Amino acid sequence: MKIPGFVLVGLVLAATPALAQSSPQDNTNPQSQRMQELITPPSGPEQDQQQAALTPSGDMGDMLSAIRDSAKIGQQIDALGPLPDDKVELRDAYAIEQSGNGGSNVDQLQQAINDNRQSVQDLRQSLIRNKSVDLALSRDQVPLTNVVAANIQPDGKVVVYAYPQDRVPPK
Repeated sequence: MKIPGFVLVGLVLAATPALAQSSPQDNTNPQSQRMQELITPPSGPEQDQQQAALTPSGDMGDMLSAIRDSAKIGQQIDALGPLPDDKVELRDAYAIEQSGNGGSNVDQLQQAINDNRQSVQDLRQSLIRNKSVDLALSRDQVPLTNVVAANIQPDGKVVVYAYPQDRVPPK
């Protein structure tokens, strides 16, 4: 049985006051548990189910620009409300990194992440605060630490650049 999105949003909104009263260190808090799930990649049989939903398309320049603009994009995502499923797209950062330039993309990507480390971490928090994006990351089993960037397209679609579970982003 498929539950309409507006029902899920209503349930999440109804639970928000109760979540806000819980301590962030409380592992019984559903929000703390969700955060732990995003930070810790699954192991075992779950790990074998790779994200077919990570789109291997995209441009390295767009991804680098999104990393550099992480602080601004995070603020914009915080201002967004719930999004329909077709307005959240997960792109495969590894496939983009591997496209062309004989490996120099890795160096550029690593430099951009290092130069914007705090902004990228803040962006990750903004992404999980948006329930629609959080749901997409959870559905496709994308660990939060594998997200390197995001942007908002002119049509309002949120594009999240993330590495698949079996790949580690540059540090």
